[in-house]
Amino acid sequence: VCSSDLMQLAFQQVCPVPFANVLNVDFTIDNTSFDKGNTMVEVNLYDISGRKVYSRQLTAQHSGLNSLQIPTQQLASGIYTLSVSNAQTTIVQKVVK
Repeated sequence: VCSSDLMQLAFQQVCPVPFANVLNVDFTIDNTSFDKGNTMVEVNLYDISGRKVYSRQLTAQHSGLNSLQIPTQQLASGIYTLSVSNAQTTIVQKVVK
């Protein structure tokens, strides 16, 4: 696979920090050969023990800025790991509630 064919992911903003009832996630998908205009992205949130507490597959995500609101009111205070991935790339960020 040529590097120009890879879809790169990057966090633009994850807020608020610390979060309370909602975690806002803004991420970009950058692909210069993004012909079809969309891709599937999986978003997961894990607690400190590694247990998956949120999972969502987002279809038809477009190249450029994408946004998601994760409902978090049921989560206990603590440190969580946010993961966003597509077929080629996974990005990870620690977040605090």
